[in-house]
Amino acid sequence: MEGTEQSSKGRTYEEALKCLNSLQSRPEAVQARRQHARHNLTLGAPPEMYQHLEMINVDLDWLSARAIHVAGTKGKGTTCAITESILRHAGFTTGLYTSPHLITVRERIKVNGQPIDEATFTHFFWQVWDKIMQNRDSNSVTPTWFSFLTLLAFKVFFELKVDAPVIEVGIGGRTDATNVLKRPAACGIALLDYDHMEILGDTLSDIAFEKTGIFKPGSVAVTVPQQEDAIRKVIERSRSLETDLFITRPVQEILGQNSASLSSLTADFQRVNASLAISLASIWMSKFAPEKLKATIPKPQNSNPTVPEMFPAVPKTPEIEYGILEYNWPGRAQIEAISERETLFIDGAHTTESIRTCLEWYLKQTLTSSQTRDAAVIFHCNKPRIPRHLLAPIAQAIVDGRFRPSQFLISVPQVRAAHKDDSNKLAEIKYVDTTWQEAIQKEWLELTTQLDPNGRWPEVKIVRSVDDAVEAVTQLSSARKDVAGVDVLVTGSLYLVGAVLEMLEARREAETSSGAV
Repeated sequence: MEGTEQSSKGRTYEEALKCLNSLQSRPEAVQARRQHARHNLTLGAPPEMYQHLEMINVDLDWLSARAIHVAGTKGKGTTCAITESILRHAGFTTGLYTSPHLITVRERIKVNGQPIDEATFTHFFWQVWDKIMQNRDSNSVTPTWFSFLTLLAFKVFFELKVDAPVIEVGIGGRTDATNVLKRPAACGIALLDYDHMEILGDTLSDIAFEKTGIFKPGSVAVTVPQQEDAIRKVIERSRSLETDLFITRPVQEILGQNSASLSSLTADFQRVNASLAISLASIWMSKFAPEKLKATIPKPQNSNPTVPEMFPAVPKTPEIEYGILEYNWPGRAQIEAISERETLFIDGAHTTESIRTCLEWYLKQTLTSSQTRDAAVIFHCNKPRIPRHLLAPIAQAIVDGRFRPSQFLISVPQVRAAHKDDSNKLAEIKYVDTTWQEAIQKEWLELTTQLDPNGRWPEVKIVRSVDDAVEAVTQLSSARKDVAGVDVLVTGSLYLVGAVLEMLEARREAETSSGAV
């Protein structure tokens, strides 16, 4: 231990980030590994993860027993954030490991609700890096970028002895690096949908098979309501993997229709995620602090082969109420007023169904205004997603007359200013290549022409940064003296959302600095 600590002296945060980024694999290599795993149904977590955890002296039994492990297509990050918040407000120390990050890589590893600081990241980074690199031989497998961060998170949580580590799966579940957890205190399955199909399979049943790979014999799992094919596979897997299974209880039954915490959940999908979070936190407390739960969690009977048993009614405690009220999960159903006239409605939706859900949330929030306001969209989606699939719900809402934006801005997901660190590679791009944005624009124009060649479609523009996008919205707002302002939907990609939040943070810092002068 002393040798490891000494080796980390004089090693900087910036150097740590460079070493971390050196682990990034070529996309085609990552794809090949994942497709191999998809066709070998006996595989689990990468075997080298176990070796590396032993190298860095992480007691996996200790960590697993306390962990809450969450998979799913949509809402798993929000579920983890609410679960962590409930347990933290109940007085427990918490760890939270999620992905992706929006501004800095340190966001992925949180302790007691806060990203670890640069000093903590640097200290533990070099401990993990040196142990693994010094023990390499010709047969060793170097961890991937994500695997290394998983090792780092587990090291932090183990060394700091957090009470409750809450772990979000990266992609899938069965072969994910996080799936080294042996028998978690609780497993959660958020909403399943079509995403990463080249890795997880083409059907909901295939996707459910991969996601439920986190189930372990003797664990307790909870799922949100799923489509028929998905729930059938979830039930089947819970039985074959000897895992007790519940389905979530509607959150309003726990919180009450008039509770402040329920009212704070402005989007329907937030309520689904909150219900799952309450269930997972309750299972954890039933094992480690039953006096705080004030209820028991009986073993499910699961006598119905098509529907899991509903999670028992647990009392609404102050910990649950405040945990929901105070949870923080940026970039999802987030509203930011950037001036008296322009408001951003930010959500990192990036599947067809999540775009549809995000749009419903936006319309619900904006249509209640008594003022006449214009609308705009700032959009980006990542390769290899098919832009048309994400654009279709927006275009259909325009055709239906429910959504009338004046501008449709297709943005490069970067800010003009250099990032504080190089953990977000997009921020380092000097030459702005808009080839992908031009492809998105082409698909939008083809789609809108097919839907209604004579329709009232918004002006479509490509912008080279999120700063340019916001400036275009400001110009639109200034030109529209006949309206009270502009409501801007920002969606399609978490990379886009991260760039927008980074820009807003830089603006706030600049305003603070100018005010202090």
